[in-house]
Amino acid sequence: MIWDFWFCQGGLCSLVWALVGKMFEKRIKELSKDFKNTSSEEFCILTNRDNLREIYFKNNKKAIDFIKIKFNSFPKRIVYFLIKIGLLQPFLKKIKLAEEFGDVVFVANSVKCFNLDKNTVLSLLRYKHLKKDFMDWANFKKKRGEEGYSPAVFSINKKIPFMTEELLEEYKGDDDIGVFKRIYSWYKERGFKKINSKKHIKFLAEKIRKKKVKSRFIEKLLSDLGKKDKDLIFSDLHGSFSKEQILMKDDSYVFIDWSDDAGFEKDLVIRDLASFFREEEDLLGNEDFSRLLKIYPAVVREDICFYLLLNELSSVARRGVFDFNIKRIKNILKHMKRSSCGE
Repeated sequence: MIWDFWFCQGGLCSLVWALVGKMFEKRIKELSKDFKNTSSEEFCILTNRDNLREIYFKNNKKAIDFIKIKFNSFPKRIVYFLIKIGLLQPFLKKIKLAEEFGDVVFVANSVKCFNLDKNTVLSLLRYKHLKKDFMDWANFKKKRGEEGYSPAVFSINKKIPFMTEELLEEYKGDDDIGVFKRIYSWYKERGFKKINSKKHIKFLAEKIRKKKVKSRFIEKLLSDLGKKDKDLIFSDLHGSFSKEQILMKDDSYVFIDWSDDAGFEKDLVIRDLASFFREEEDLLGNEDFSRLLKIYPAVVREDICFYLLLNELSSVARRGVFDFNIKRIKNILKHMKRSSCGE
């Protein structure tokens, strides 16, 4: 995916994306007006059309250095270089926002405003009708912060609404074992549950049917796995785990972007681990995956192929079937034939 920019006079954006951009800007302006009697600050606007996301940033070194982490592919790095040398900014659309919005604003499912001088993050509600969900999420994050698994929440405002939390350093990617020991301690604190595989597969089959997935390959896999009868280990999970959602605090780690349904999801205990390697087609052929798997219970390691196949079916039940799911499943089946699953 690449970044698209709002060259207003050039007509380079499609009509659809012009409308999406207008919708984003309208909501951001509404949120900005909620902070009354504050001075206005100018931001440049970048839009990612693949992910329905935007970045608003002040045209200064501190803000530009901060957004670098979002430019993690070759096309994006070219764009970032043009921003870094100041060549692109004159062509970008501008917007005036309240000073409380800090230096950088990331817009996705929520609106996050980063104040780089105060080291705080202001989170706002992107969708007006989800106020209750936002407050549930804010209170969940506050509790996780008190437990040490999320950044500390300094304040929650019910009227606008918003919450303010601490801004922490991003994970450098050099201690995955430490990270997974930390997230695994979260699972243990929440407690593990055992669920019968037949019951779980029946549940997945029904969700896949409702998703109207038409794949003989998936149907056969469901049928084959449904013949097994064993206990599976479930736990409360992060829900969408990746390196980008890990922050460093003191000598430990905390996590952001917990799943949206007021905090966490219940699923197979290895889902976050598989999600961490979301671009890896052959999980069992990845040495780092195998190394991290050793943190998990022996009963999971011994039956890891079964767990991973069910995890892919769970992904199909949530999002539909993609070529990536099929490739992963086929690779897992190859390991099963070679008896290279488990310890």
